[in-house]
Amino acid sequence: RLIGLDNQRVVEGIYHIQTLNNYMMRWKAWLRRFNGIGTDYIENYLSWFRFMEDNTEYSDQTWIKEAL
Repeated sequence: RLIGLDNQRVVEGIYHIQTLNNYMMRWKAWLRRFNGIGTDYIENYLSWFRFMEDNTEYSDQTWIKEAL
């Protein structure tokens, strides 16, 4: 099927560029709270972000209780 004005086709099972751009925008906004991160730990931050995104049913109080 065609997407956007550039007439590029989207292959089933592949993420749309808009989906990727949105994900990166949310991740970068989430990372801003740390005021810079080390590149050695970027995979850990990504895992943390993915976990938080996948588990939105938890409240802030639940996160704090689990961390302690």
